[in-house]
Amino acid sequence: MGDSRVKVPSDFPTSGMRDQLLYCLENPVNSRKLTRASANISPDEKKKNSEKSSWYRNQGNTTFQNGLIKESLHLYNEALKKAPHESLDFAKALGNRSAVLMKKNLFNEVVVNIDTALQCLDSSEDKLREKLLARRALALDQIPENQQKEDSLNNVEFKESQQYPGMSTNLEVRQTKGKGQFVVAKEAISAGDLISYDKLYDVSVIKRFKDMYCHHCAADLPSAPFYCSKCNEVSYCSPKCVHESWNRYHERECAISDQLPMMGQNDDDEIWRLVLRIFLSVGDNEFLRSVHGEDADPPLPAILSLIHHYDTFTKRRQYILTSFVVSLVNSIPMLASGVTVIEAGIAFCRLFSQCELNTRAIREDIYGFDVALYIIPSNTKFRHSCSPSTQSVIVYTGETFPVGIVCMNIAVETLKPGEEVTVSYGPIWVSRGILQRETKKIEKPLASCLSMPALS
Repeated sequence: MGDSRVKVPSDFPTSGMRDQLLYCLENPVNSRKLTRASANISPDEKKKNSEKSSWYRNQGNTTFQNGLIKESLHLYNEALKKAPHESLDFAKALGNRSAVLMKKNLFNEVVVNIDTALQCLDSSEDKLREKLLARRALALDQIPENQQKEDSLNNVEFKESQQYPGMSTNLEVRQTKGKGQFVVAKEAISAGDLISYDKLYDVSVIKRFKDMYCHHCAADLPSAPFYCSKCNEVSYCSPKCVHESWNRYHERECAISDQLPMMGQNDDDEIWRLVLRIFLSVGDNEFLRSVHGEDADPPLPAILSLIHHYDTFTKRRQYILTSFVVSLVNSIPMLASGVTVIEAGIAFCRLFSQCELNTRAIREDIYGFDVALYIIPSNTKFRHSCSPSTQSVIVYTGETFPVGIVCMNIAVETLKPGEEVTVSYGPIWVSRGILQRETKKIEKPLASCLSMPALS
């Protein structure tokens, strides 16, 4: 985290999160030194525009007539992105795109696009309605009646612990002063056994992959994605995700996206995007209530009870973090009334440092890139190992988010009763762990490294 342009003032407090935040509030640093600028996109480019939508659609019509299927699909996608939500331009873009999808034999997507378009048409557009209904009927004829996605999860044998939700009954959570909280096998575990099955609490797509993965559920975007009704910044895999995202967090995210600063280092910026997703999903009042130990609805995950490890950060890292948090809190106009910048700052600093060591990554199988970050409540009970005894598998069940995204941890080796069960926290934690070991001159083989104590 940080930028070479930032110098830590000599009078910056050496410890105490509250004192450090108060210092940064009274001595604000130039935000340009802490953050990296957004892409140079004019405000007009982020708005819906009927004229631009019509232009892209006409270009798409020309390329489609010339048999350029891939190019016309791209142009129709742009037309839909620019079209005011539920307008005639919106419906026409969906209708034109459905013709391309028919050519590509993507019949299920044809039906989804046409159904969405039909909801936007009034009685004056009967001709277009009839044309779309006829195409919809042709697409339905091509879809086998028995075409169903096999739910392999129904065949998974899993006995869930009542004491530790999301974890197998064959696991036991222990705690010692040296290790903190950790998980061991109660009975022998064989390779291939399912040891945990838990839904993601929240997920955030890494910014550079926003045009490849759904902003809401992180699933692969289809060839014909859907977009936010207000901005042109995010893409979705389905109208369902558009609706759920808007209701859960994106209405506020959309309104303040231009005002939020961004952290200078890519990893930190992505963790902040996940932290903000959690904050916006829960709501500011509930977020702060939960941080103060009160019941929140919806409840925040077990991650909030974890040690935040803020004290292990270097003084420079603490200065940049607290300065950034002060800038961030001042950028959020809907922050709960009566809450001071310091109170909110402490909550954000704690959550960031908790997320940093407990955030996992969804990896792109082909190239090995991290494409999204996520938090899983039950996984916070396991300690990290760079040579873990389990493998994590992300499964999309098709249910409502976040229940619809499940992480399964499957044993990859035989474990004896009492033997510790470990997971990999992912490459972000590994890189942080290596840095901490180098800073503290700890010589420990990478393959056997384990996490710091997990719980206070």
